[in-house]
Amino acid sequence: VAQRDRSFAEAESLLEERRRELEVREQELDEHQVRENARLQVLRDELDRREQELEQLRERLERREQELNAYVAQLQSGLVRG
Repeated sequence: VAQRDRSFAEAESLLEERRRELEVREQELDEHQVRENARLQVLRDELDRREQELEQLRERLERREQELNAYVAQLQSGLVRG
């Protein structure tokens, strides 16, 4: 009976140690997930910022093209008259 009680106590102790190890690992995984989520959010924010910047540059380019087309049309009109 004493041997069985000792074996039971050792098994219980081992299970408790494993439970603590699992809790530590779970906490580490949770922390890792939080860090990765934060890193991904930073990357998404940077991507959004770059997309907005690109859209602004496209709009600026379109305005410049329109201005250039108007200027060329004005020059051509002057050549036809001249």
